[in-house]
Order: sequence, then structure tokens, then C-alpha cells
Amino acid sequence: MPKMPDVSSRYGAPMGRDTNMTLPITEKVTIFKVVLDSGGYDSGGAYWGTPNNVYCIVAGHFRTYHRAKTRQEVEQYVLKVQPGVMFTKEFDFYAFFQGYLSCAAWSGPMEDEAKGRTFDEDSFTVDDKKAAEKECKDFVEANLEDLANLDEEQSGHDFWLTRNHHGAGFWDRGYRAKGDRLTKSAHAWGGCDVWIGRTGKLHFQ
Repeated sequence: MPKMPDVSSRYGAPMGRDTNMTLPITEKVTIFKVVLDSGGYDSGGAYWGTPNNVYCIVAGHFRTYHRAKTRQEVEQYVLKVQPGVMFTKEFDFYAFFQGYLSCAAWSGPMEDEAKGRTFDEDSFTVDDKKAAEKECKDFVEANLEDLANLDEEQSGHDFWLTRNHHGAGFWDRGYRAKGDRLTKSAHAWGGCDVWIGRTGKLHFQ
């Protein structure tokens, strides 16, 4: 995934990023979800607030941003502004992984353990993140054909929810046979618990 340019400064975070799309696009366009933390900031320090529906549009040295519910809506927007452009079909693993971590942090710790505390994807230890990243990569590689063209961040959420047999997941998104296959694959990974260590960081078990 293209790195988000750092825009943090001593004067505070800017509101969003440049969304002007007037340049002609002659290269293939890559679209990826901009993952926001619990405070509504992207990894480069720009503030977007809520909802978490920001996409980045990249073509060579040109990039812009657009809010939409799905990547398909973003493609339609780009084609309206720049008819005839071609799109890459790269899978945004970073968005998938961040979706997985944020869902685990939100639903994982027991209420009596958390005592009203709020956790996000940065609440896990480095080692636990590495182990979870390996699991997510293996799941994505094994199911890439079915995951293609789905919202990667939502799929990361669904991998966590489905493997742990929560009341939502791949099986209730209207994916039909694709959803059945992804559900069966996620169940094969087994359940995973989240607990709070002595330092206050989260661990997988």
C-alpha cells in the first residue's frame, strides 16, 4: 500500500488532505482504503473524523481522496471525472490487517477486565501483531480469489468475527457461495481470545 505522507506539525493536524482531481490521468489507478485510528486520524497525521470511509486514489505521482461506502463507488467517481482510465486490482492487505486488529481490540477483551477502557489496533504488543499478521496473510493467500473486490477492511473485521463465531461475519453479508467458502475457511482457524497483560497491552491467545 502506498505510504500516507506525513503532514503532522507543531501547529496541529490538517483537516483531511487535498481532494482536487483536475489533472489528466494517463497511468493505471490504484485505489486503497485509508485506515483511520479510533480518533479519526490517518497514519500520516491528517484528521478525517468519522465515518471511516475515506479512499485514496493514486496514479503515478498524483493522488487524491474521496469518501465512499465501497471501492466500486470510488471507481465510478473516477470514471466520471476521467473516463477511460484503467484500474489495478491489487489487494490492500494493510486495510485487511488493520480491520482485523481493530475488531479484535473492540470485541476481544472481557468487560470485567477492560473496566471501561478503550482499545484499538495499537493496543496489541509488537509480537502479538506479528503473529496476527502471519495468520492474516495466510488466510488472505488461501482465499484471495473470494476476497478480491470485497472491502478489505470489512473483510478483516469479518475474519475475526467469523473465526470466533460472533453474530456477524462473512456468512451474513449477502456473499452467497463466496460467503459460505470464506466462512468455512475462517472457522478452520479456530477461535482466538484477547486478554490484557500486566503492562496494559493486549495479547492474543
